[in-house]
Amino acid sequence: MSYASLTLTTRLLHKENIRFVMAKWKDILEKILLADGQISDEEITLLRKELYMDGKIDKSEMMFLIGLKNTAKKKSKEFVEFFYEAFKAYLLEDHVINAYKAELIRSVILADGKIDENGMRLLRDIQKEASRLDTLFLKLINEIEFFQISHNRYVI
Repeated sequence: MSYASLTLTTRLLHKENIRFVMAKWKDILEKILLADGQISDEEITLLRKELYMDGKIDKSEMMFLIGLKNTAKKKSKEFVEFFYEAFKAYLLEDHVINAYKAELIRSVILADGKIDENGMRLLRDIQKEASRLDTLFLKLINEIEFFQISHNRYVI
């Protein structure tokens, strides 16, 4: 094996080890945060500080937060507000809602088959603030509006 091949192999193994350690770290942190079934105000403050350390929420951080939201038995008002603030920041970082983000929005706001006020507010904010919206996002809006009109519920 040449020196270049050995160096490349070492770098790839190092990257994989870092990914493995990070994945395990997130699993451990999730278990600690959810040990009592909910996330306290102090834990939210710590999450906010750590996740926004670089000024933005990246994809792996967002997936971590989505996992916390889906796993928490009780969600405090503060956690829900923090979650949607982070989700909106992640989605609108480049002001473009592509097909991937549209499907992610659908899976998050309709996780339990219903949309709440936080989900509605997120959709309204995205419509106002995004510079480009994928057709899947527009389809989601139309589906929600149709459902709400047909059931005499809140319309966006």
